[in-house]
Amino acid sequence: MLISLRIENFAIIDQVSIDFDEQMTVLSGETGAGKSIIIDAIGILCGGRGSTEFVRKGSPNLFIEGLFSLQGNEKLLMQLQAIGIEIEDPEDAFLIQREIHKSGRNVIKINQRPANVTMLKRIGRYLVDIHGQNEHQALLDSSRHLELLDLFASESLLQVKEKYQLVYNHYQDLRQQLLTKKFDEQDALQRLNYLEFQLEELKNLDLVADEDQQLLQQSKRLQNAQLMSQYLNETNQLMTDQEASVDQQIERVLYLLQHLGRFDNQYLSFEERLQGLQVDLKELSREIAFSFDVPDYDEQVMDEIQRRLSQLEKVQKKYGRNIEELIDYQLELVKEIDQIKHFESYQKQTQEAFLKTYEEAFELAQSISNLRKEAAKAIVSEVEGQLKELYMPHTEFEVKMRQVESDSNLQPFFSNFYLRLNEAGMDQVEFYSRTNLGEDSQPLAKIASGGELSRFMLALKTIFARNQAVETLIFDEIDTGVSGRVASAIASKLAKIAQNKQVLCITHLAQVAAAANQQLIIKKEINQERTVTQVDYLSEEERVAMIAGMMSGEVQSESSLQVAQDLLTSYQKN
Repeated sequence: MLISLRIENFAIIDQVSIDFDEQMTVLSGETGAGKSIIIDAIGILCGGRGSTEFVRKGSPNLFIEGLFSLQGNEKLLMQLQAIGIEIEDPEDAFLIQREIHKSGRNVIKINQRPANVTMLKRIGRYLVDIHGQNEHQALLDSSRHLELLDLFASESLLQVKEKYQLVYNHYQDLRQQLLTKKFDEQDALQRLNYLEFQLEELKNLDLVADEDQQLLQQSKRLQNAQLMSQYLNETNQLMTDQEASVDQQIERVLYLLQHLGRFDNQYLSFEERLQGLQVDLKELSREIAFSFDVPDYDEQVMDEIQRRLSQLEKVQKKYGRNIEELIDYQLELVKEIDQIKHFESYQKQTQEAFLKTYEEAFELAQSISNLRKEAAKAIVSEVEGQLKELYMPHTEFEVKMRQVESDSNLQPFFSNFYLRLNEAGMDQVEFYSRTNLGEDSQPLAKIASGGELSRFMLALKTIFARNQAVETLIFDEIDTGVSGRVASAIASKLAKIAQNKQVLCITHLAQVAAAANQQLIIKKEINQERTVTQVDYLSEEERVAMIAGMMSGEVQSESSLQVAQDLLTSYQKN
């Protein structure tokens, strides 16, 4: 549950802080005042895509902070633990903070611990479910219907889908291998000649890992042999080979410390420590002296090094790979050459592996399909029940399922037909409906009006709310295109959801506003020649005036105020 929200420098918001009711909160205000901007901020806080475009003009960064309650949400608690966020008490609250800088830098913290967008998305799906103004389009897009059906299905579906995904990835790899290894004798011969030429060329080079780097180092030593010799001689002299060397200086200091120790024991301690350093220094001096193996400059050796470096540079440029990659590439060439020479054997092995994996994937896809069919029967009954409460008593809802098509690309390899499985399994799903008696059932996209789509979506959200682990549902104008008794039904439905889940709602309907436990007014003001969004809590008296205005416009009569008061009172009693 979202306890509180703080937003700074976000679009036209300078700074706002909001404490939310645990049941239903309505955001009211004129179009363009910034209501949807607040919803956008919550979405970004819960893992949505952030952009520098949201940073308020003249500000270096935007900042969003949300305090959330776990409310015993076990799935959310498990996700937090999985990303390394320990919560001692399941009833504790936790803090999410996100900054987006103009430079593009993104700073995320969960309970003051650094996090990233991936981690935020992982827990975000258990924090809020946002129904945006464009989400009606999900009902018009049949490709989204399978996703909606799966949201309703049992937990066992998710477990089978996870198993299926692993097998499907293997199936997809083997299928790709089959399709890319089609045998053409002439092409295969040309390919074989080309590969054998490459392998021979690389073998002749006798490549060694890091050879180019070693040759460059050797070249550098040869070119600077005289200078290195000079530096090493001077180093040895400074260390040990002259009266003013470091070693002689340390001997003098040791002598002095020994005499000082007669008067104060601490100098004997200094003497002992310095003796240890002197041992290390002498060992280092010996190592430097024995390293004195600088080669004499040899023009012939230098020419051989440059010739080899040029050879290595050309082959790396030709193949677009470094030395290590070229060594690995030789192994790939050997494997592919062997596959071409023994094509039939490899093809048979791939086909056998594919069939085995396909059967395993098909079995899991069949299990997924069966679970979806069970879910489809249940969701039809529940949706129709919800729609009756939303004044669509004669509406019939239908979930049509059909299998994906057969995989025609596999026909050259097998005599039997195989389905073209996809990431979701073997099903294609589309929602159908009949909204008027005597009419045929048709795709939902073809027959539903704007108001009907609102009710269909609210019906689905009401059902999903019972199955989802998310504690906060956000509706951005779910009531678009409705009025009258339908508006009252939607208000009652949202209030009913709020008995078990937190509901945040943007609305222009008086009925929905009256059903809320808390009402906020979002308005734009001009402050120092800048437009800013202001958020205020409405008192009971202010709510009456606001609801009256939503019903009758700016002019509020005694009768409209009384109607607003009665409406508010009726919902509070419920």
